[in-house]
Amino acid sequence: MRIAAGLLALSLLTGCTGSVVLHSRSAPPPPEPVPVPSSLCCDVTQRQAAEIAVAEARTRDCGRLHVENVKRDGKRYRVELRGECGCRDARIRVKVDRRTGEITSYKAKLGDDDCRGH
Repeated sequence: MRIAAGLLALSLLTGCTGSVVLHSRSAPPPPEPVPVPSSLCCDVTQRQAAEIAVAEARTRDCGRLHVENVKRDGKRYRVELRGECGCRDARIRVKVDRRTGEITSYKAKLGDDDCRGH
């Protein structure tokens, strides 16, 4: 009886004479949103770009590598490395896409051959 009186008072106060929908309190709460993994939505970091560049240089038989510089250049990172490729000193420049981590450019400048006596 109290509910009916409350609904009547509500309709008189608001001027609403439409239907009223009551919800059960035992209904389960809506599901939580699924978090998006950070690797799908965020940029590659400078450190990750350097690691990607070093890994690529190693697949091309370059060793004793060290990172000289990492710069953000618009949609990519420019990574500069020094090391050895075979028996030659090398300066390596790698461009890494900032969003995907894909290598977009790889250039190696090789110095003189240091393995003459081997």
